[in-house]
Amino acid sequence: MKSKVRNITVDRDSFVWGVTELDWKTVNIKVWKEENKRIPWFEVQKKFDDPWINFSEMSKGEIVSDEEGSTPVTPSLIAACIKEVKSQDWQSEVNKPIYLKIIKFGNLEIAGNGNSVAH
Repeated sequence: MKSKVRNITVDRDSFVWGVTELDWKTVNIKVWKEENKRIPWFEVQKKFDDPWINFSEMSKGEIVSDEEGSTPVTPSLIAACIKEVKSQDWQSEVNKPIYLKIIKFGNLEIAGNGNSVAH
């Protein structure tokens, strides 16, 4: 999967984001602040299975599974991640992004830390 960089505005702040495939079941989402496109502000790893497996005409277009990885990466997911990171007191090291992962039910967790927060 080739990454395409996209723009998004959340609460009047501008960001740039992109998604790349790490392996066949995991994607990496990078988000940059508009004023610093050199180093990502944060990166999020997300399990990603084929969402069409859990899609049916009877669901009226909604994903019907709670399985982690069953939801696609969408601008609304990116906006929710941005809002969550902005609301936390997570500090990145100088010239390094904050590394996060999405765990069950859409919670974000600092990778390797075990601290999670719902969004």
